[in-house]
Amino acid sequence: MKKSLSFAFLLSTSLYAATAAASSACPSVPVTTSPQINSLVKLKGGWPISEAQCAFLHKHNLQLHVTADAKVLSGASVAWVALRLARKDRLVSGEFMSSTHVDSGRADSSRAEELLYLSLESTIAQMDYEGAARSLDGLLIASGQKAAGKAAK
Repeated sequence: MKKSLSFAFLLSTSLYAATAAASSACPSVPVTTSPQINSLVKLKGGWPISEAQCAFLHKHNLQLHVTADAKVLSGASVAWVALRLARKDRLVSGEFMSSTHVDSGRADSSRAEELLYLSLESTIAQMDYEGAARSLDGLLIASGQKAAGKAAK
């Protein structure tokens, strides 16, 4: 079994680093992730998020919560991203979107990094932001807390 893990990093939900990466659609994306993802996003020119999605996050005081991994495994480049919404107090939605990309024709770390950004783009584009926000509201109601911002509406 060939092990080639020259480019591997795991981003866990316990790694939190807020970022405000520059993006043409959204200059300040509220996000929790690891420094590795922040570096990749900066290298690629910013978070792949629409103005509407960005406005939704800001309006509801929410963040993107990104967990991801990219590796070269058994002769293939593999990357996946799982996306949830989170409140600033780190309450994370039960609703999520994920995306996985595999390239068995090119197994190297640079391709794995490209696939990671592709996974990030597709996951952010396909996320049900309203559903995830409702999930957070449901968690707050179930725990007896009031949703942040509800009283202000």
